[in-house]
Amino acid sequence: MASAEGSDRLRIGSRAGEILPARLTSGGQVLLADLSPQVLAGLYTSNAARTSGEFLDAEAFARFRRQLDHIRKVGSALNRERTERGVSALGMPVRGPEGPMVAAISVSVPSPRDEALGSERIRSALSSACQAGAADLAGG
Repeated sequence: MASAEGSDRLRIGSRAGEILPARLTSGGQVLLADLSPQVLAGLYTSNAARTSGEFLDAEAFARFRRQLDHIRKVGSALNRERTERGVSALGMPVRGPEGPMVAAISVSVPSPRDEALGSERIRSALSSACQAGAADLAGG
């Protein structure tokens, strides 16, 4: 929806307006991790999923559910070149006033620099941005 580019020579350009499969992106995975198993099954194992090209067979869906369980537990998702070669991203949730996830914020880096996504500095800054977003949603 929105994007801000860094000033380094090696950087990721804006992806604002692009549509990517939620199950592959860091922000999308964070949001999917908050959904019920029934909703997830509808999204990825139904006839509608077959039609949309998002269908996962039983084994792939079980792996995906385990991945979402891990994301829910750690509170973030990492995308290493799943949506674009040379791009890695870390996503965290923004929670609404009632508690459920309503958005996600992610930070993307060129894959040669993806070790930065594990740094406490980046994780802390991203967490603070998510908390600020939640506060804005709550009107404060």
